[in-house]
Amino acid sequence: MIQQKYLLEQKIDRFKGLINTINTSIRSVKEGVDLDMEKMFKGFKTEGEWQEALKDQKEHLKKEYDFDLSTQTISVESMNDSAMEAQSFNEDMIRFLQEGFSVNAPKILERVQEHLSFLEKKGHPSTPQDFLNQTELFIVDDFHRSMLEQWQVGYTYFLNKVAGNYLANSKEK
Repeated sequence: MIQQKYLLEQKIDRFKGLINTINTSIRSVKEGVDLDMEKMFKGFKTEGEWQEALKDQKEHLKKEYDFDLSTQTISVESMNDSAMEAQSFNEDMIRFLQEGFSVNAPKILERVQEHLSFLEKKGHPSTPQDFLNQTELFIVDDFHRSMLEQWQVGYTYFLNKVAGNYLANSKEK
């Protein structure tokens, strides 16, 4: 019981941290101030915390696609870096959507390029086609679509259109 209480208290602390992050994001958007992602994003301290955070996604991937993520070792520092970039990328894309940017706007295409360069440096699939494939999965996969649409209705489809345009533009160069 003591161990369970301790684990629940840790979870509560993580949720409080997330709520503080969300409140800070909301405040900075209202005030028109840019966020300092380094200060805002705390990440997780241990592999166990990452394992717990990824539990639902791992179960979903195993059930739906017979893909087992649990065999992968987790580098806490690398995962925190990747999560911080993903958070920053998604926040930027959602802001572009909310502000009515065209999916072909230079600012959007530049941000996608930055994101794909980051992914490439981390050894993740990072070609324009990989990005399009990923966004197509987000549309058809209930788990991922729901997660993204909770942030912003229409975001999954916007991201897919951005990926399609990015791929088309990359072929023209």
